[in-house]
Amino acid sequence: MIRKHPLPRLLIWAPVLLAIGCGDGPFGPIDPGPPEPQPERTYDGALLTPSSANVNSAAIDVAAMGYPAVRLRLRTAGEPDDTTPPYPIVGGHAEASALGMLAEHDYSIDVLLVDGATIDSVDTIEHATGPLPDWIPDVGANGEPADDGLIGLAHPIGAFIVDNQGRVRWYVTSEDPVLNNFMAHPSGEYTLFGTADGIRQYRLLDERGEVLRRIGCVGRGTRFHEIRIMAGGDYWAMCDHPIPTDLSALGGLPDAVVTWTTIQHVSAGGSLLFEFDPSEHFSLDDIDPATIPGTTNLNITHGNAIAFDTDGGVLASWRSLNEITKFDPEANEVMWRLGGRANQFTIDDPTRTFARQHGLRVVGPGEIQFLDNGMSAPSRLVHYMIDEQAMTATLTLEYVDAAGAFTFVGGTTDVLAAGRSMVSFGMAGKVAEVDASGSKTFELTGLEGEYIFRSFRIPSLYASERRGP
Repeated sequence: MIRKHPLPRLLIWAPVLLAIGCGDGPFGPIDPGPPEPQPERTYDGALLTPSSANVNSAAIDVAAMGYPAVRLRLRTAGEPDDTTPPYPIVGGHAEASALGMLAEHDYSIDVLLVDGATIDSVDTIEHATGPLPDWIPDVGANGEPADDGLIGLAHPIGAFIVDNQGRVRWYVTSEDPVLNNFMAHPSGEYTLFGTADGIRQYRLLDERGEVLRRIGCVGRGTRFHEIRIMAGGDYWAMCDHPIPTDLSALGGLPDAVVTWTTIQHVSAGGSLLFEFDPSEHFSLDDIDPATIPGTTNLNITHGNAIAFDTDGGVLASWRSLNEITKFDPEANEVMWRLGGRANQFTIDDPTRTFARQHGLRVVGPGEIQFLDNGMSAPSRLVHYMIDEQAMTATLTLEYVDAAGAFTFVGGTTDVLAAGRSMVSFGMAGKVAEVDASGSKTFELTGLEGEYIFRSFRIPSLYASERRGP
C-alpha cells in the first residue's frame, strides 16, 4: 500500500555577497536580486510490488520531490543491514529495487532520500518473503571463497544465485524448463535461453529477473551455448548455419545437412555488424571421419564459447572439432587453430590432448583456460600459455576433482581475482574454485545429481554495480 509521510515544507533563503569593491559599479550600486530558493522537499509515499520472478526481489516506487536519489535499507533479524545503491528520482518518482532478500523472512525496508551527504529516513515498509520453489537444490559451501560476491548457477529448470554460504538470493524459473544457459553481462542484465513462439532466443532479464525483451542471431538460428553482451548493449552470439551437403565422398549420405556455428556481432539496436563463418575457413576434413557415415545432420563445429583476447582477437571453442580458434574480426581471418585435426601448435601437455572442451575464457595476455571434458574420466580445468611466435601451447595448471568428476557434455569456467578460477563440471554436479597452483580453495555442496551447465561470480545483484565502463 502507499504510505504517506510528508516532510516539512522548506524554503531556505541565503544571502548572496557580491565582492566588487564596496558594491558599486560604474553605473551605481549593483543589485544582486533575490536569492535563488532551494527546491521544496516532499515525500508522498512508496509502493512495494513483489517481483513476479522470485520471492527475493521487490520493486518499490517512491514518490518524492527535491531529492536527486533514493536508497533502500533492508533489515531482517540475524543478518547485517543491506543498503542498496542510489536510484535517481526523475519527475517526482523513482523505481528502486530491493534485492537479495532471504526466503521466508520478515524484512523492514527503510526509504532513504539522498541529497549529497544528506540522508533522510522518511518511511519503513514491512515485507514478508515467501518460500523457494522445490526445484532449487539445498546448497551448502566449504572452504574460503574468492571474494564477497555471489555465484550464479544455470540449472535445467531455471537459474539461481547463491551467496558464499549457499543461500539463495535470486532465481528465475524458466518458461520452458528443459535446459538453460544463464549468464550475467557487463550491461547489467542477465540472459536465460529459451523458446518463445517457436523461436529459440535469449530472454533479456532485468535485475529483478523480469523479462525486458528477447535477443538472438540475425537471420540465423540462435545457439544455446553462448552470448556475450557488452557494456554498450552490443553483443556477440553463436548461431546455426545449416548447409545441404553431399557427404558421399566421405562415406556419408548424399543429402545430408552440415551445420556450422557462425559467430555474429550485433549492435544494441539489432543490426548485424560482423559474422565469422567457419564454413568459409574450415574443411570437412577437419571432423573425425568416423562421425560422418550414417548421419543426416552433421553438427561439424558445435560452437560453445566465445572469448576476447587482450589484443582484440576473438577466440571460439568448437566441441565437435576438439579445437580452439583465434580470428581477427577486423580482417575476418583465422589467426591460429589449436587442437583437433587442424592443430597448428606444439602442445606441451603431459596428461593428454584436450577434447570436447567447454567454458573457454582468456585469463590474461597469452593465457587461456577451459574445461577439458575429455573422452573419459576425469574432466579437468586447464590453463594453457599460448606463444603465438613459437606456436607452442604449454599446460600451466590442471585441476581434477578428488571424486574424479566427469561430464561428457556441459560445464564452464570463470576467471576470478587473485589468480583463482571457478569451474563447473556440468552433469557431475560439482562447482569449485581453485588457486593459481591448482589447489581447491572453495566448493559448493548439495549439487550431486544436478546438471549445472554454467557457474560464475558476480559482485552484486544490483545492475548499477555490475555494469562495465
